[in-house]
Amino acid sequence: MIFAAALAAALAAALAVCLGLALGRRSGGTCLFVLGSGGHTAEMVQLLKGMLSSGDGERLRRGFRRVYVVAKTDALSARKAVALEESLGSSDSSYRIERIDRAREVGQSYITSLVSTLRSFVTTASLVWRYRPGMVVVNGPGTCLPIVVWARVLVRGCRVYYVESIARVDHLSLTGRMLLTLGLANGGFFVQWKELADKLKGRVRHAGRVY
Repeated sequence: MIFAAALAAALAAALAVCLGLALGRRSGGTCLFVLGSGGHTAEMVQLLKGMLSSGDGERLRRGFRRVYVVAKTDALSARKAVALEESLGSSDSSYRIERIDRAREVGQSYITSLVSTLRSFVTTASLVWRYRPGMVVVNGPGTCLPIVVWARVLVRGCRVYYVESIARVDHLSLTGRMLLTLGLANGGFFVQWKELADKLKGRVRHAGRVY
């Protein structure tokens, strides 16, 4: 238990350092955190608990508005985001919950998912343009892809941080492969297993696991 907590703190601290460096170059703005439902949301909340309660995390809470992006069909992730902020004593004005169309639901056919993916790209473009985030933190669900693409295309200087799921021990997820190949995670690309980091030979960073 202690060892797992230490690893979680290490990963959160590594991201907090990166975010702190980015914060130092800006006087304010918005951070987007994409919650992808299920295990992805659980991992992101665990990561954010460490990150937002650290020294740099306190500066992040004071200086930046946090926007949690969830799928319209995912009520649980929205509740978890609210619970996290309440545990930190945040005011309602310091964060927002935004709901978007999911690119593809679990079990959805590939043909109908083409339509839903296009719809997701359209709706997320307006969201990204409205907030113009300075930073985006994502951890693997397909829901995050349109957000990441538009953040890099529409917002000059936006930094994207990607944390691969703990379930990916020796290979990347499809989203991870796409982001790494296209170089979209310009802030940092983190994996949670050293075996995977060694396999990718310096293209990613390893700083422990959230569990």
